[in-house]
Amino acid sequence: MPDLAAKKQRPLWYNLSPLNLPVPGLVSIFHRISGLALFLGLVAFLYFLDLSLASESGFARAGEYLRHPLGKVALVAVLWSFLPASRMRRRTASAPRYRDSCRAQCGPEERFRRVRGEPRADRLHRSAPVVNRVIVGAHYGLKDWLAQRVTAVVMLVYTVVFLSALPRAITHASWKALFAQEWMRLATFLFVASVLIHAWIGVRNIWMDYVKHTGLRLAAQIATILWLAGCAGWAMQILWRI
Repeated sequence: MPDLAAKKQRPLWYNLSPLNLPVPGLVSIFHRISGLALFLGLVAFLYFLDLSLASESGFARAGEYLRHPLGKVALVAVLWSFLPASRMRRRTASAPRYRDSCRAQCGPEERFRRVRGEPRADRLHRSAPVVNRVIVGAHYGLKDWLAQRVTAVVMLVYTVVFLSALPRAITHASWKALFAQEWMRLATFLFVASVLIHAWIGVRNIWMDYVKHTGLRLAAQIATILWLAGCAGWAMQILWRI
């Protein structure tokens, strides 16, 4: 009996902890961190935009902040948060150890089903309790999934267009003239709106996943909505004040 118990010991990598997570779990955590960075980075973006457009001295001061090593690190972190990391989560959902375990436990009949292209939601035990999908936590389906992907693409496209439209020698006059154009204002506000939508979904998911008390979670969500609405009003004031 002791030998039989020793042979059936639970594999160590089944016992999940922050120090022993599979790749999809780590990517999910980094996705949460990047969402929070995007949420806070929007305020920094609006602050520097407001400071640089207000006056020539403010433009010079914003340039000094961004040339600082910490400013460069923060800028890279915000740009990195634009990446739709959940695509990486989907691609890494089949970690090598998980695939090897499934391959070892699947019989010939199951392998034949997979070759024929049948659904693989329940590879090992094709029972109703296993296949039924129970949605819990912060997972709201296709609408939010699509909204995050579309807004991420909008943010990336705006970043590329913005960097392409910048003149080689940036002065306060050329910077202000760039944002004085109506297309640039609309594109920037579309970028801000995409950040707001993306940040709302990400931060709401954080509250739903980690704040268990209903009252605290509701208060955090209301505060987040007010924060993002204030950012939207601030962006409109900055862009159409020029």
